[in-house]
Amino acid sequence: MPTAHARKILVDSPKATPKKITKPKLSVIKKETIEEATGSPLSVKLDAAAKKRLQKLGKLKQRSVHWLMKEAILRYLEEEEYEEEFNQETERRWKDVEEGKVVSNEAVMAWLSTWGTDHPAERPACGT
Repeated sequence: MPTAHARKILVDSPKATPKKITKPKLSVIKKETIEEATGSPLSVKLDAAAKKRLQKLGKLKQRSVHWLMKEAILRYLEEEEYEEEFNQETERRWKDVEEGKVVSNEAVMAWLSTWGTDHPAERPACGT
């Protein structure tokens, strides 16, 4: 992982334009989507207290325990997949830093200072 002294910005790497990683929306899945989904049954062993909490929540939300469990699992998967994708992207970028595919803060600041002027400078190259 990056250290505090690594204050360089990746600019000219093959990933110069960062891939947008969007955080999943945690909205309730449409009822039609769940009803249309087909799959094989999967059981989850829960203690009595957790089961009781699910049943209580199901009554409050007017949903079945099955629906709540499925919703929770799908949300968990979205969050974990997002986090894993983010971690992998961070590792790829850190590898670029270790390989010297970086631009110094000074070079970037000099480049940015030309923005909004009549003669904006070109993006600095790696290693500057």
